[in-house]
Amino acid sequence: MNIDPLVMDFLDADTYEQRLNILAALRHRITDDMINTMAVAVDLEIKDGDVEERYEELKNCLLTFEKYECNRLR
Repeated sequence: MNIDPLVMDFLDADTYEQRLNILAALRHRITDDMINTMAVAVDLEIKDGDVEERYEELKNCLLTFEKYECNRLR
């Protein structure tokens, strides 16, 4: 399986802020597989549905983590 370099960067990121920036960079070419991979990396389950809605759900969860976790990853 070929993993997009930005998805790899997301997995290696140290802060939620970095992950949000990478997610934003992927917005116009994101796929369900990318969303699934990134969600698992941060211990989330994003429901099936429209890619745009799933992107927004992942983004909103990351924003919440960033707000409440002071940029510390679990």
